Amino acid sequence: MTCDAAAAASGGTGQASIQVVVIGDAGTGKSTLIEAIATESFVAEVPHLLPPVHLPSNSYRYSVPITVVDTSSRPEYEEKLIAECKAADIIILTYACNCRPTLDRLCTYWIPELRRLEVKVPMLVVGCKLDLRDDRLHVPLDQVMEPIMHQFREIQTCIECSALRQIQIPEVLDYAQKAVFHPTAPLFDQETDTLKPRCARALKRIFIFFDHDRDGVLNDAELNNFQVTCFNAALQSSEIMSVKRVIQDKIPEGVDDCGLTLIGFICLHVLFIERGSLETIWAVLRKFGYDNYLKLRDELLSTTLNLTPDQTVELSVEALDFLKEIFHMFDTNSVVVLFTAIWLIIYPVLQDGVLDLYDIDELFSTTPENPWSEHPYKNTAEKIGFEGYSLEGFISQWAFMTLQDPKASLANLMYLGYTGDFASAFHITRKRRLDRKKKQTRRNVFQCFVFGPKNAGKTALLKSFIGRKFSEKYSPTKSFRFATNVVDLRNGTKRTLVMREVPEQEVKNLLSNKESLAACDIAAFVYDSSDENNWKKARELLEQVASHGENTGFEVPCLVIAAKDDLDPYSLSVEDSTRVAFQMGIESPIPVSMKLRDHNVFYRIVNAAQLPHLSIPQTEDGKSRKQYLRFINQSLVFVSVLSNVDNWLQYEELPKRAHFFSAALELQLRLQDWLLFGFMQQEKTPQADYTNHKRFIIYRNGERTLAAALGGAAGAVTVVGITVIIFVYYCLLRNRSISRTSETNSSDPSLQAGQNVETAELHGTQCFTLEELNLATKNFNSINLIGYGLLGQVHKGLLQNGILVAIERRSSSPSPQFIEEVRYLSSIRHRNLVSLLGYCQENDLQMLIYEYIPNGSVSTRLYGSVQSLTGKLEFKHRLSIAIGAAKGMVHLHSLNPPLIHTNFSTMKVLLGEDLTPKVAGAGIRGLLNRIDCAASSSRTSEDDPFLDPDVCASGRFSVKSDVYSFGVFLLELVTGRDVASDRSIIHQTQNYQDGSDILKLVDNRMGSNFSPEGIKAFMWLIAWCLNSPSEERPSMRFVELELCRIHEKEMSLTTVMGEGTTTVTLGSQLFTT
Repeated sequence: MTCDAAAAASGGTGQASIQVVVIGDAGTGKSTLIEAIATESFVAEVPHLLPPVHLPSNSYRYSVPITVVDTSSRPEYEEKLIAECKAADIIILTYACNCRPTLDRLCTYWIPELRRLEVKVPMLVVGCKLDLRDDRLHVPLDQVMEPIMHQFREIQTCIECSALRQIQIPEVLDYAQKAVFHPTAPLFDQETDTLKPRCARALKRIFIFFDHDRDGVLNDAELNNFQVTCFNAALQSSEIMSVKRVIQDKIPEGVDDCGLTLIGFICLHVLFIERGSLETIWAVLRKFGYDNYLKLRDELLSTTLNLTPDQTVELSVEALDFLKEIFHMFDTNSVVVLFTAIWLIIYPVLQDGVLDLYDIDELFSTTPENPWSEHPYKNTAEKIGFEGYSLEGFISQWAFMTLQDPKASLANLMYLGYTGDFASAFHITRKRRLDRKKKQTRRNVFQCFVFGPKNAGKTALLKSFIGRKFSEKYSPTKSFRFATNVVDLRNGTKRTLVMREVPEQEVKNLLSNKESLAACDIAAFVYDSSDENNWKKARELLEQVASHGENTGFEVPCLVIAAKDDLDPYSLSVEDSTRVAFQMGIESPIPVSMKLRDHNVFYRIVNAAQLPHLSIPQTEDGKSRKQYLRFINQSLVFVSVLSNVDNWLQYEELPKRAHFFSAALELQLRLQDWLLFGFMQQEKTPQADYTNHKRFIIYRNGERTLAAALGGAAGAVTVVGITVIIFVYYCLLRNRSISRTSETNSSDPSLQAGQNVETAELHGTQCFTLEELNLATKNFNSINLIGYGLLGQVHKGLLQNGILVAIERRSSSPSPQFIEEVRYLSSIRHRNLVSLLGYCQENDLQMLIYEYIPNGSVSTRLYGSVQSLTGKLEFKHRLSIAIGAAKGMVHLHSLNPPLIHTNFSTMKVLLGEDLTPKVAGAGIRGLLNRIDCAASSSRTSEDDPFLDPDVCASGRFSVKSDVYSFGVFLLELVTGRDVASDRSIIHQTQNYQDGSDILKLVDNRMGSNFSPEGIKAFMWLIAWCLNSPSEERPSMRFVELELCRIHEKEMSLTTVMGEGTTTVTLGSQLFTT
């Protein structure tokens, strides 16, 4: 196979010049060799060290300029020698043919030293002074150099020459150029006699390119097309047959009846290497854009991006379609693996929507390496089964690569067969500053920086995002960690979210760069809600990031995430985080539990990122700075308007107008002109002439007219007036700002849903439209009615994202303080309280949307319509329910000021999927009851058995009235009876003394798996809660602790021996009261 290999190779190297460095022992002929190359003659006397010799590009066949550098082995030149070697493209090692020790020194000193210096360039060994060699002692060169070249694979070629006789002097530089343009090391592993992986992958890509019919074989026409494309010369039929015969003799499976297989194609190029035709294989590789490292050359990938720091690159629709085709092409469960079954010719046997490890390896078999096997792409996307990618995980990984490194993304697209350019593969997003100004973004890929102190739950958040299992084991993150996935939005669209965990110790380094937040679309601050100190550190990070954004102009929306919601929250941290979020103008903290697989937080993150103008935190310094700049700008605008409005409107006399308004407007314009003219007069302008038909004022040669005098006076008066007006305007503006802040604390019911969205996003509530809720409840169909709350009817609803919710609709007239109620309710978070998810305010309708609790209330389990489904609810289970409800009430009372429930009952305690109790209805009356002293009662009906009699008498609620209601709840829990139908049991319990007839009160459905001592202690606690007056009742905190004590002792006293069998130990005496 003939070709002009030199021309083909040199045209694709990208090598602008070659630097040849000549090294070796003193006296081996280095300088003489360089002189002979430069002058093509022998020079007897040469200096010790020659200056660099520059050879023109037309001197040799590769048409690139060459610089040959001489070196000295003397100690004083050591630093210069090292520098020259590290800058070399190729190194020539010289020895004297008449002095064998100089050859030995190459092996014992020079090459080991180059290895120590990590000089990784081709090497050429040149024997000089061939004319002085004693032929009687001559040993063939191949016998001498073969073991040396086997030991040192860096050596490309060995040659002997004579400067005196001009023997093989031109060949020295020719071999040097070939070693640079056609290196062996990237192609062939001489120790294993096989192609290196990158070379085999590149040849596979080229083979696929010419396999037009996708049958895994190059037929005669395709093989000839390969020859013409790479070498500009066609093959005759006899030549094709000859090529096939040679390959078939070498490896039989390289040729079949249809043509040349992939194995045969690779074997063909191995033969080129074995026969020393490196230029042939390099000509093929250069034709397809490969550099010396067998990667696509930079000029094929480079493009002028001119991106600002807050712009990003995303995959185009064309590139996404290509990747989806590639995914489906590789989506196969075939277990038959043939070496010849390359990816473009595999027809899937069974598609399962997942790319497993084998599929991914095949997909990237034409790239230099699998780009997803190393940081930052390794283990960043969601995987299914045994390391398999779903389509969404596959696309999100490509989106992440494009976001991180568009150039690498384009290269890998081209390795897979994409034929478009940068413009067709990607599109550049709009500047985020402009997005913020437009109050919307068109981005499809968002990057979230995740900040937080150590052990806050950042890594758990990222792992949950990509479907990894929750682990209790804590492993601190030492470097940046990434996770990417597709998030489904409510309107059916999808967005890609890339989460980047920032370790606490890396925050300082990150913020030291002015543009560090430019790549961030939204920042999340995670803290452990059960740890007091964790929130303090998270708050410091929030303030640092907010301040950095204000100072650099790269402000980002921020969210606070209260992690580990499955643990008991530290109430002061929850309260303080809510307050700080409100002060900084961002959403209230989002409680999440990765242990409980809470994934709604990722929707909230993307939703906030899509509104780039909202949820941007403001520090106190930032607020002052913005207020000052706003005042300056508005003042300048005001003065500019006064100074430039229609100077030419000057009337000789004020005409009569039909309407007073028109006359007033004309007077205003006249005064403005007088003002301007007066300023001109005060400045002693030599000559000014305003003339426009009948509208004129004349001032010449310093003459003062009445208009000039009036203008001067008006100018002086107006200066003072402007100052006063600006001051008054500033005060009004400030009052309006304060008023606007107050308006966010309340809302007019007539506001439309679109207006509420912004308020909700700012202060932590999620706004639902009436259309969404109608769709979720089938227009509030009666079949979805599940109960009644303080506001009105409660319906079950199924949102479009598959989440079940409970919707409470206000039956009374709209409340002007509805948004304030929503904001406060959203700040009350505890695992034993029903969480508020959002609200709706539209068309004079007001609704609250809560999480849906599937198992209903405790009352329905005890004596309601589903009690038959309960089965045997043992005493220890009822104790667990009581403890959980008590924890929820304790949290309400621990708020500052305490929040009084005022409506607690057995119906308000709901049971989750694992019978976790959650108190509902907390805070509905919060605005009326959030005071330290007793609150006014709006509910004093004596018909309610849960209502404290003291409230009926005084008309005021207190924390002790909640304790009374809780005592009635405990009574119903242990008796299984509705006290409303038999209030006598309350009086029996209040008079409870020694436990006589105790078993008559106990629910017989509990069986006998309890200790009498435990029941006695439980009844004693109930009696204490029902005490009158209220001052003699315990606190809710004491009730919780006592319930925990009873539960602990009950578990230690009872051992289940069988159905209904109990053994009571001597520890019973511990229950003495």
